[in-house]
Amino acid sequence: MNGLHKLHTIKILFIGHELLGKSGIKAAARIHGLELTDEQLAEAVMMREQNFIELLAQSPLPPFRGVLELMEKALARPDFSLAIATSSSREMSEVVLKGAEIPYHKMAYVTGSDVTHKKPHPEIFLLAAERVGIEPANCTVIEDTPGGVQAAKAAGAKCIAVTNTAAQDTLAQADLIFDSLEHVDLETVTRLVSAQ
Repeated sequence: MNGLHKLHTIKILFIGHELLGKSGIKAAARIHGLELTDEQLAEAVMMREQNFIELLAQSPLPPFRGVLELMEKALARPDFSLAIATSSSREMSEVVLKGAEIPYHKMAYVTGSDVTHKKPHPEIFLLAAERVGIEPANCTVIEDTPGGVQAAKAAGAKCIAVTNTAAQDTLAQADLIFDSLEHVDLETVTRLVSAQ
């Protein structure tokens, strides 16, 4: 089938990576009047991620509405290819994906552990497109963060934004915006990619 009719990147985000990363920890420390050294910051990030992984292993997060249904439909069609591209570490994202019963082993899978630059840099989506063997211009990224939308557009991909974790106005750079993946079907994705 024509590469324009493929869904190449569905990025599933269950919790904002920035809340778990350096910027979130720095902000929390500053609120309490603390300035962390680079070493303290790295240790805090590692501890926070480990705690989060343990919590998710005990109490998995469900997927957002419409995620599994859209993935199942895309996986059933030979003219669609899927990738998950998340800035989270491989360890953290695997716990989230397994807990939500996302069939990530059936897709290309790119994590923050695989790239040098995190979103909003386009590297993660460029690598995902490479792994499915399609030019980024023929890819549709589904995102729910402003940095993710910016990364998708910088990679040259089409982008559908979902207001799971961010307000609609912060996702305005996306080609289409929905309040749930329940409102997105494969024909919407196909039309978006075909509208070059």
